Amino acid sequence: GQLYQGDTFEVDGKRSGSWIHIKSSEFGIGYIHQDYVAYRSSSGTENSTVKKAQKALNSYFGLGLTVDGAWGSGSEKAYIKAIQMALNDEYGEGLSEDGAWGPATRSAISAHVLKRGDQNNYVAVLQIGLLAKGYNLTSVDAVFGSDTESKLISFQKNEELTADGKAGLATMTILAGR
Repeated sequence: GQLYQGDTFEVDGKRSGSWIHIKSSEFGIGYIHQDYVAYRSSSGTENSTVKKAQKALNSYFGLGLTVDGAWGSGSEKAYIKAIQMALNDEYGEGLSEDGAWGPATRSAISAHVLKRGDQNNYVAVLQIGLLAKGYNLTSVDAVFGSDTESKLISFQKNEELTADGKAGLATMTILAGR
């Protein structure tokens, strides 16, 4: 089967890397790449957690995203740029802030595992990523507290990661759509 821009389908929250599990009246059950999915509620309005994520990227990192509730390749690139900016600002990593996912970015992420009690802009990046994936946090406040930890553990369980409440390379890779 084939889907076209504007076609609708159900998303059940399951993922395999960048592929989202869907159910379509056109061809049944399958996977579609995340770049071709714009989330909408059953009422047809844009996804509010994605809008919150886009607003937070603009607020914390001045990225100038259009706040439309659709997490596409532009939002994904901006998110990776925010990761790079936060790692530079908080840990002096010296990364190129280009929104490209490469070995230097992966290495810097590996060196800085976030956990409960951390407070910095890299925590805000984690919170933004959780919002973008549909985990409705109370706020993006750059504080890794109980709300962030519980949403992170739910995310890790849903992604079949070790649900330890710590955000390392595996967690950040999936949040970045890689």
